[in-house]
Amino acid sequence: MNVLILKFTYSKSLIKNFFRDRYYRRIAIKINQIQLLDDADIQILEISKLISSIRDPYLLGRCYVLRAQMYESQHQNELAIDDYNQAVTCDPNSDSFYQIGLLYELENNLDLALINYLQAIEYDSKHISSYFQCASIYFLREDFENALIYTNQAMHLELDATSYYNRGVAYARLNRYDLALKDYEKALEYDPEYSSVYGNLAIYYFKMQDLEQALINYNKAIEYDPFNSQPYYNRGLLYKRREEYDLAIEDFKENITLTSNGSDAHFQLGWIYKEIKNEPDVALEHYTCSIEIDPEQIIAYNNRSIIYREKGVFTLAIQDSDMAINNGSMDPTHYRNRGLVYEELGITAKALIDYSFSIEIEKDSIVGYTYRCNLYKKLGYIMWAIRDYDRLIEITPDSTIYPFECGTLCLDNEKYDLAMKYFDITLKIDPKYANAYNDKGWALEKKGDYNGAHTCYSKAIECEPFTPLFYINRSNMNWRKGNLDMALKDKNTALELENKNEFYKLHIVKSTPPDI
Repeated sequence: MNVLILKFTYSKSLIKNFFRDRYYRRIAIKINQIQLLDDADIQILEISKLISSIRDPYLLGRCYVLRAQMYESQHQNELAIDDYNQAVTCDPNSDSFYQIGLLYELENNLDLALINYLQAIEYDSKHISSYFQCASIYFLREDFENALIYTNQAMHLELDATSYYNRGVAYARLNRYDLALKDYEKALEYDPEYSSVYGNLAIYYFKMQDLEQALINYNKAIEYDPFNSQPYYNRGLLYKRREEYDLAIEDFKENITLTSNGSDAHFQLGWIYKEIKNEPDVALEHYTCSIEIDPEQIIAYNNRSIIYREKGVFTLAIQDSDMAINNGSMDPTHYRNRGLVYEELGITAKALIDYSFSIEIEKDSIVGYTYRCNLYKKLGYIMWAIRDYDRLIEITPDSTIYPFECGTLCLDNEKYDLAMKYFDITLKIDPKYANAYNDKGWALEKKGDYNGAHTCYSKAIECEPFTPLFYINRSNMNWRKGNLDMALKDKNTALELENKNEFYKLHIVKSTPPDI
């Protein structure tokens, strides 16, 4: 009796396995038939019918994965994610969690992507791809410490060129360049033609100002992967730094040819054609392309606005400045440029608002204060202009430009005491500033202090003995003081200098302070 029972039990097991195997084979054949269908929609319809008929958890999970892959191929990522989730419910496994993570990453949902990669690692502690994807997400979040942790965990499972390269990138982002360079060298031992390694070495050398080594490595990166657009762009930046603009143009154009996202390269070309080649129309085309590819390329709006302003197309100039500012830019340059457009249109109130806002953003903005100060002068708001000059003097204590200009402004507006104050500040910075002595003498003369004026004109002549105007001014003081011989002598000296300088006057170039 016992033997019979045992035999019966064994026979049931055999029968169960036999029918299960037959069932699995039948489902496998059906799946193969579905995969051979040409029409993707019919494939999905047939696999859906199959899913509705299956009760075995393992097979059901496999079918959900298959349908998820079909949805993926049709870019229906949300449906694919749903099916992968169904698959891991039926048959939890690392590959399904990993696929879900990839899809969430495509949807830019990094939180859920990371959760699924970690789930994949939980089910399979040797799932190397999930470690790398975790590291990648931490890279994107600029959490380089965690990126390094997951890269190291992946490297415990497998050492290859990619592993060393990824860890080198993590070290570089943590500014641990010595370790980064060692890992890049190890990567090249595994793969001497690893283009990305050369690209990153070039970036390192560029950062270290070693442009020769950077160029060597960019050349190798391009040699081993001539269809990668990024090294061309980066090499273009290097050529631009070296002022080899024609070579830079070639590389930026090659970058545009190789990628659908050439916004930055178009921007760089716009800059070169505007600032170096003096071809604003060509620059305008490139800035426009840059914006069309990336509507959030804020600086391209700003630079295109400048070209429109210089062409007198003020409406478009303001539109572009508005776009730059409305995109959340807190760059003071954008407000200043819009202010210049408003100023040229005569909308001075709005210009003043923009200049003032640029100063709020950048407290020590020399350009912002200069623009606002010049507009105050134009509008006749003298005391407001003087206040801005005071701030400029405070920001640039070693510069004679602003105290001298302020003194001249005060002199022109008959504020003689203030004028002398600012000329004294100028002379404290540069005791040989002849024009400051001359203009201070003029202020003293207007106040009736002829002796003081005479002293200042004499100092101006001492500093710059070949300027006729200084002798004429001192001649006038000598005349007022009754020193007629001295007055006549100074007048004759001025005439002699003017005659000598006739040829010089034809060729003289007035010096102006550099743009800051």
